[in-house]
Amino acid sequence: MMYRTDGKRKLRLTDVADGTSTTFMIGESMRSRDQHCGGWAYPNYVTATCAIPLNYQGGAGNSDWANRYSFHSNHSGGANFAFADGSVRFVSDSIDRDTYRALATIRGGEVIP
Repeated sequence: MMYRTDGKRKLRLTDVADGTSTTFMIGESMRSRDQHCGGWAYPNYVTATCAIPLNYQGGAGNSDWANRYSFHSNHSGGANFAFADGSVRFVSDSIDRDTYRALATIRGGEVIP
């Protein structure tokens, strides 16, 4: 739901056309896995991508952002995500990739199973 240039746009919950119960607002990330997380004052540091699988362990070091700029947790088997409706759910590492990516859009028109 959030994007690295959000300081330049205003986003309201009414802009979430895909539904607030089926849209990620924020998810877990670990600075030990991604040097680009952790700076809440800057939009660039509160985002990750669902293009890379959840808890992906690839990449050649902390600065390999192209392969590590994703959601990570220390939980076995998944990570926690807050949805735009305020609920928090544990999402499994084995989530279908298309579903995972669809949960990251605010008006993609996807149907979430």
